Amino acid sequence: TTNSLKMFYKYIMGKEILFQYFVIKIIVYLIYRIIRTIIHIESLIWMILKNIIYQEKEEDDGNDVKVYDILMRYKFYLTDPSKETDFICFFNSFTSYDKIISSNNWHFYSLNNYYAYFIYLPQSYTFQSNSSFTTYTFKNGIFLAKVNASDFLSTTNIVKNLQGKSIMLFDMPFSCVDDFLSLLYNLIPAPKHDDKIIKIFKDYSSLNSVLKIINTNDNLTHEECKKILLNVIRCIMKNQKNNEIWIIEMASESISLIPYIHSPSTSSILYAFYGRDKIDQAILYYLKEHDYKDKQLKELLVMRRKLKKFMTFFTWKTLFEKAILNRVKPQNPLQLALTLISKSILDYRLHKKYFINDIIYYEQFVSDPYITLTHFLKNCGLLNQFTIPEISSIKEHQVKRKFTENEIEEIRSIIGMIDLYGENKELFNDSSITYHETDEYL
Repeated sequence: TTNSLKMFYKYIMGKEILFQYFVIKIIVYLIYRIIRTIIHIESLIWMILKNIIYQEKEEDDGNDVKVYDILMRYKFYLTDPSKETDFICFFNSFTSYDKIISSNNWHFYSLNNYYAYFIYLPQSYTFQSNSSFTTYTFKNGIFLAKVNASDFLSTTNIVKNLQGKSIMLFDMPFSCVDDFLSLLYNLIPAPKHDDKIIKIFKDYSSLNSVLKIINTNDNLTHEECKKILLNVIRCIMKNQKNNEIWIIEMASESISLIPYIHSPSTSSILYAFYGRDKIDQAILYYLKEHDYKDKQLKELLVMRRKLKKFMTFFTWKTLFEKAILNRVKPQNPLQLALTLISKSILDYRLHKKYFINDIIYYEQFVSDPYITLTHFLKNCGLLNQFTIPEISSIKEHQVKRKFTENEIEEIRSIIGMIDLYGENKELFNDSSITYHETDEYL
């Protein structure tokens, strides 16, 4: 009885501390946004005064892009997608859109109804550091440029054609895609193609802001959406050279944008999907990162219950999965993680016709990386351009925690509700998920 009381006390205290920390987190972010608004007003006044005093800008001189110094950066979650509210900025100068587009240091960051935002990186991003491109731009950008929507929609007049070849690799959350990307990054060009260079952009999330615009503007036609995406893609690819093959790991939420991206003008872009054959490990990794190491999943559940109408003010987590979340109504971190992972699979299934091959399974990759890479490069039309190293196998990443019987029933219930496996229900059977009476992460 004493042990039970101690465990109950620890549980209550744990929840109390979690709630207090979460409230502080909310307050800190609110203070940040208030300061951001105040400095934005001061910056606007300074921009007007500076232009009056120094006559920096004349009407119709083409210098319509406003450049701002980044004074501070802050996100509610570091893993949130790129958006303009990530920064507190102060006006610096005017420049032209041509200069933004022609510079290799300026990168497309996000889009809203009024402006396209570009961020200035003094040093180029490289995948060698294995860091997220989204996090890299957030931490290392020194200037932010605001481009009027009318100028942004003229990108196709400046960037006439896409250069090189690009592969958008969409992946299931927590499918351990890093090993696959690392092998691709280290491929050696074949002798006749020694000028070929593979560039990898891990965790590119700037398309999420475009998805938000399309999802929240019902008056946009299909052709208008295609026009927006064509300009966005040309902004993203503007620095690509003819001999470069870009592999861009995209957030799975952006899969629904493929019909708008896909066109004769973007025929050099291919689409692939990477995931896990057994969903249990993806769920366990999700729980390990965001239920054990931090409490993101619990916080998101609280926000969905208490701050649902204001949630996008703080974070875009779960924004693009609203429909399926409203259907499932997850009550705990396991159910939320499963629902978010499942959404990526359902989106892939819905848009499968655009993808170059079936799912690239992590389990197949670690057991036979040579065959997996061979098939991938062949489907991309790159097999004769690169030499694949002889690798027999790769160490598999696994979380050793097992599911309890109750957890398996929860998983079965949600999988059945959303029809995750469709006609292939035999993929989910007693051997696909193992369980054990423990909830420790080993």
